[in-house]
Amino acid sequence: MPLRAGTASRIRTLTPEIDGTSADYDRLARIAQTDAGIFLGSGREEFLRTRIGRIVRDRGFSDLGAYNKALDGSGNTELRREFIDAITTNTSSFFREKPHYAWLEKHAETLLASAHRGAGLTVWSAACSTGQELYSALATLRAVLPKTTPLKGVGTDISTEVLQTAKRAIYVREEIDGIPDHYRHGMLLQSVKQTDIFRIVPDLRKAAEWRAINLIRSESYPSVAADVVFLRNVLIYFTPETQEQVLKLIVQRVRPGGLLFLGHSEAIQTKTLPLETLAPATYRRT
Repeated sequence: MPLRAGTASRIRTLTPEIDGTSADYDRLARIAQTDAGIFLGSGREEFLRTRIGRIVRDRGFSDLGAYNKALDGSGNTELRREFIDAITTNTSSFFREKPHYAWLEKHAETLLASAHRGAGLTVWSAACSTGQELYSALATLRAVLPKTTPLKGVGTDISTEVLQTAKRAIYVREEIDGIPDHYRHGMLLQSVKQTDIFRIVPDLRKAAEWRAINLIRSESYPSVAADVVFLRNVLIYFTPETQEQVLKLIVQRVRPGGLLFLGHSEAIQTKTLPLETLAPATYRRT
């Protein structure tokens, strides 16, 4: 496709046939922050080109300008959802950041004793990606608590695509490498026909529910009073102001005495929050 007039303003080529201007990238970055709170700083052009180049091409847009116009148009809900799905980083693995699960394992009985007796425990994976985090937490609690303890897992994410994977609960052999040997029997069923395919056991699948939410939109949050919340490796994509906003919304849904786990690379100020630091990236709701 011949280049249009004004090619001097073009900074990158998404593919040999799809172009964009600096203003086009700026507009996409604003949509990312407005719709999902995701801040795209330096390197945004390369990031966006990698993430959405295929969408722009496959949907038949001539360039980023046309794509932006469609995103801004009426009836654009599906297109904007697809855009947010594409730019969301969905990295997860079983028992990632193991110290958190070790802490949970060690203090599970104390947590249960301080909770509302008889109601069991509720675990919320607030940015659950493809489900490994929530299943790891549920398996940890199931292994150390009385078998009659009611457990409820809530997995939420802005990406509807990853939620479908989490709900199916099917993983390949490479994806289960992080599961400790002593947990595997209680967590996994191996496919008879495809021995490299595994599925989470029915007990844990039944304990988990999945829901699409937007962490910067309080109205989308589930009605939950959580005993344990995982909010790991997501705050790093937000501005400090958005981080504070999201943390306040999350903490409101942690019951007093409940635990909040953040990513080990994420540092927060707790002075304005009802949180007590227990260990690195581990907090108790006061």
